[in-house]
Amino acid sequence: MSDDTRQTVRSGCVHLSEIEDKHKNRLRVYWGTIRFPRPKEDGGAWLNTGRGSPTIVIEEDELVTLLERSGLEELEDLSGSFFAIMGKLRHGRTAGSTSSSTRTSTGWQCGRSSRTKR
Repeated sequence: MSDDTRQTVRSGCVHLSEIEDKHKNRLRVYWGTIRFPRPKEDGGAWLNTGRGSPTIVIEEDELVTLLERSGLEELEDLSGSFFAIMGKLRHGRTAGSTSSSTRTSTGWQCGRSSRTKR
């Protein structure tokens, strides 16, 4: 991995449902489904992955690139998309509650299954 650790691909990839405290501040490939994409005031977005799961923070330039590569036009079109992202899991506080987020550090992969209903 790019954080100079030696590990298997399997140990470097974490599904959102398997996140534990040991993953905080560790560079990993996180994967799952975007449930509720929401715009940020600065042009970026919060990509919510479900209740109790991390929120992905994406900056405006990354969002534009992601939508173009995915063949999507609107932020809302990401709802239901599967994703894989390499980044560090961070712990933050919002509105009096504790939440986790992943800030992008390298690359995105995002797409929809042909069987996914909208």
